[in-house]
Amino acid sequence: MITRTFKLILLASLVVISFVPGLPLRITIPRVAAPTSFTLYGRLSTPNGWGFTSSTVTNPGPDMLVTPGASVTLSLFSGDGFAHIFCVDYESTPDFACNTATEPLSPSFNSPTTPVIFTFTVTSTPGNYTYYCTIHTTSMRGKLVVSSPLSGGVLVPVDKLILLTPYLGLSAIILASSLTAVSYTKRRKRIP
Repeated sequence: MITRTFKLILLASLVVISFVPGLPLRITIPRVAAPTSFTLYGRLSTPNGWGFTSSTVTNPGPDMLVTPGASVTLSLFSGDGFAHIFCVDYESTPDFACNTATEPLSPSFNSPTTPVIFTFTVTSTPGNYTYYCTIHTTSMRGKLVVSSPLSGGVLVPVDKLILLTPYLGLSAIILASSLTAVSYTKRRKRIP
């Protein structure tokens, strides 16, 4: 007969083997284009640049992360009372000229208290793009990150047993077959 220790070692070995390397234990659900809103303060006077608040202005300004094809609504304020115009340059090397119909270009804004609301649809091509003030160009710039539909997706934990069921079932069949074969072989040896 097979010893109990041998059975436990065989069972443990089969369970370990059933954990196939690379087996996904979480599923990634792609991001879907969703409406996104940002408040931006633009300022030429020191410190110059862009910020999500009037006290966090830097150059380059904060990264704005969006999904491809998302509708983006900006509340644009001037942090210094000067006129500014927001633009996104979709070229890989920015030329700081919003001269195509596909590059979002806001109306002029100069109020520190009343925002200009500007809505645009982001490009469907993932990548890093430059946003800037068309009046003050490189003194006021930042990065618009259009994420890939799969990058930064939502990770949803999945019950590991559900994913392992086929492997555990196969392991159980192999274990049962092995035990039956060993038991049959031992019994045949006893019969004269």
